[in-house]
Amino acid sequence: MKIRKSKGFTLVELLVVIAIIGILIGILLPAVQQVRESARRSHCLNNMRQIGLATHLFHDSNSAFPPSRASNPPSDWVFGPQEGPESWFVRILPYLDQGNLFDLWDLRLAYESQPSAAISTPLSVLLCPNRHTVANARAETVELPFGGGG
Repeated sequence: MKIRKSKGFTLVELLVVIAIIGILIGILLPAVQQVRESARRSHCLNNMRQIGLATHLFHDSNSAFPPSRASNPPSDWVFGPQEGPESWFVRILPYLDQGNLFDLWDLRLAYESQPSAAISTPLSVLLCPNRHTVANARAETVELPFGGGG
């Protein structure tokens, strides 16, 4: 009798290789997800650090932390007299490398009177990547951190 040597895989060998690859993917997938979640958490913590650092840079420049709302600020306030109810976050925009956005705000006007570009510009520093993206952060009834409705 002649025994033929096959030069390819048998069906059983192919199924075993596919099963091993499937098991390896099943083991690696949770590890990859954990690394991604860790990166998202680090990004969110970095955003919080940036906001804290911007607040302290504001303090270093103005000898005071930004007011929570400046409805009746002192007349000698650094930015001039304001009547608008803008929040503290508008004040720290220049320290978050958002000077162009800060320039759009007129601190003497109420929130509703601000240019639409100023109030509708999403800021990624306010969003944690595991919760939202800039694209889906806006909703019709969201209360914005600047003091007005969305």
